[in-house]
Amino acid sequence: MLESLRQLLHIQELDSKVRGIDSELGELPGRREAIAREIVQAGEAVAAASELLETEERDERRLEGEMRDQEALQERLNGQSSQIQSAQAYEALQHEIQHASEAGSRFETEALELMEAIDEARTRLADTQERLADLEKSEPAQLEQIAGEEEAFSSERSQLLEARAQDCGGIEPKMLADYERVADFRQPAVVALTEKSCPACRIAVPAQRVREIAQADAIHTCSNCQRLLISARALDGGD
Repeated sequence: MLESLRQLLHIQELDSKVRGIDSELGELPGRREAIAREIVQAGEAVAAASELLETEERDERRLEGEMRDQEALQERLNGQSSQIQSAQAYEALQHEIQHASEAGSRFETEALELMEAIDEARTRLADTQERLADLEKSEPAQLEQIAGEEEAFSSERSQLLEARAQDCGGIEPKMLADYERVADFRQPAVVALTEKSCPACRIAVPAQRVREIAQADAIHTCSNCQRLLISARALDGGD
């Protein structure tokens, strides 16, 4: 019986390792998706930066056209000065010239602001393109690393399951069935009793039950959490 209990504990240890590997394997698809998602987002950032630059450059071309029109208007107004014959007409012309001059100043300010915006847009586009290129360059190596981890995990998992199958062959079927039943909803399923209470849920174990567990001639369960209780002293070879 003691040997069976030791094998049962070893099976529990193997199962714990398998669960850990399953958790690691379960994260791999998410890591692959994260790599792909990051590249997609970087591509979207490039597209957005490119669109912004095109918008700024289009505004610049529009402004250049408006500035040319404004310069032509100022030249025309200035040319009309010699043709003015009345003070009233001259005053009106000067007002138009002043208005045109102010508009020209506003255009110059807007042009400077657009130049700065275009420089920033070009820098942003270059940065996003560089990031996208870096991600695309590193993608194969990252996916290869994940594939290597997946292969290693799968190999280790197979070895653990093989060892588990060998251990199961030396355990009484009912004991194994009891363990697997509890393991479905409690971890750990088997706990070593060192005092007078269940080490998992801390509920007191009756003295008679403690003595029976110490004899290690049968599997006993905690009345509260249903875990399988075994004697730590018995496993260590004590009374």
